[in-house]
Amino acid sequence: MFKLFKKFTFHARLILFLFFSCVIMLGFSSSVESSNNKYMLAQSKSINWKKNDIITSFIVCLSEETILEVARQDTISLNNTTAFVRAMINEGRCISFAKPLNFKVDEVILEYTDSLDNLSLILRINHLHSDSNPFGFLIALQKSST
Repeated sequence: MFKLFKKFTFHARLILFLFFSCVIMLGFSSSVESSNNKYMLAQSKSINWKKNDIITSFIVCLSEETILEVARQDTISLNNTTAFVRAMINEGRCISFAKPLNFKVDEVILEYTDSLDNLSLILRINHLHSDSNPFGFLIALQKSST
């Protein structure tokens, strides 16, 4: 398995690591719900992301056009997506953070199936404490119903 990773450059491995970290964090994301002044962590029963859900990400694209291009590459292959996202970060069309940041979902822009047959969504996101100005766009896997 590790021989497979030796074929990739350091930057490709870094982008793959960041991508898979986001996917894993999205899979284990939980929401905090209030019930009779008791706080508990619970997996959301919603199938899709909805407005004001909290999402965590390492990478955010700044324009809808850019994220649509990323999604198109995501329907082709993971390698294409990795290379394209790296290029978009280098061009300043996407931002890569040193650690994952929380954002608030503003709207689901598009649903599509990626190259690995996962249902993926393009989300417009805001800062946690802002409702008026969208911060950017990202791709998330559909939430599980469990």
